[in-house]
Amino acid sequence: LNRDAGLTVILAEHRIERVLSWVHHVILVEGGHVTSGEPRDVMAHTDLVPPVVALGKSLHLAPLPLDVREAAQHIHRPSPSERHAREATLPASPSVSSGGRAENEGRLRLQVTALHARYGNREALKGVNLTVHAGEIVALMGRNGAGKSTLLKGIIGLIKPTRGDIRVEGEPVIGRDPADICRDVAYLPQNPSALLFADTVRGELEITLANHNLRDEKDVLALLRRLGLERYEQHYPRDLSVGERERVAIGAVTVTEPRLILLDEPTRGLDYGAKRALMTLLRQWQADHAGVLLVTHDVEFVAGCASRVVLLSEGLVTADGDPRQVLEASTVFAPQMVQMFPGAGWLTAEDAIQALAGEGADR
Repeated sequence: LNRDAGLTVILAEHRIERVLSWVHHVILVEGGHVTSGEPRDVMAHTDLVPPVVALGKSLHLAPLPLDVREAAQHIHRPSPSERHAREATLPASPSVSSGGRAENEGRLRLQVTALHARYGNREALKGVNLTVHAGEIVALMGRNGAGKSTLLKGIIGLIKPTRGDIRVEGEPVIGRDPADICRDVAYLPQNPSALLFADTVRGELEITLANHNLRDEKDVLALLRRLGLERYEQHYPRDLSVGERERVAIGAVTVTEPRLILLDEPTRGLDYGAKRALMTLLRQWQADHAGVLLVTHDVEFVAGCASRVVLLSEGLVTADGDPRQVLEASTVFAPQMVQMFPGAGWLTAEDAIQALAGEGADR
């Protein structure tokens, strides 16, 4: 539109890694201050940057690279022999047949077996097998229409599968009422604001507890502190920012301390800071031995937090295993560091910076 039709385009975007190399000008609104200028100039003075820019800043590259192509011109990338040597040092990838699970991982939180389900007039799931164990963060990825959200809705009872089996903590859930399942399973839909209807943030959590007859058994304020929401305890939830509203919704669905947590596109509308806060929360759940199943297109977020990646295509699981192997093999879902350093086993800018600093010290 800009090049061919001569139109001026103004784009508000948080995932700037997708657009930074296309834009002529950046207006950054941060902490009440506005910075405006050429993309390289603005990126040089903020921490809200994509991985490849963070890498360029750490290595003091000039000009500062805005995308993988530009960075590749300045950074040594491993030769085929070097890649082979690095691959040999990586732990073996869990096999698809074992569901991508190492033998020493925790208790089985979710088991989906040969699941078939319809969405409207089409068969959305065609025999899906999937497991989530205690302490796992499993990222479920795939193109639009692959069946990801349908799978979550089947687990939570919002869609009735046509065939197959779903078990949570070993107990079958097909046929149970969604409200009953939600005591054991937290489900955050794509629009978290749809879950908010109380007058206060604290009220959102208390309503959930009251619905499950748990009002006097849980420390609501402790959860609000964990979510970074204690100062908003008496605020109206819909007056909060997108990221804050999402955390309120997360609090409302996890206040019962479920052992399985389902998140559908939780990074939509979140800036880098809010994503970091969400990543911290995911790791806290992981440390508490919850199982997390995360549906997302955000490959950089997955690179930073997933312990396993499952790819879904046209209702079928096509890959299931270690994020390094699954994302490395994907042409669609490869993070910037995988594109930069294929075979190195580096998923994030932090991985690459640390490894390159070590190599520099060795030399």
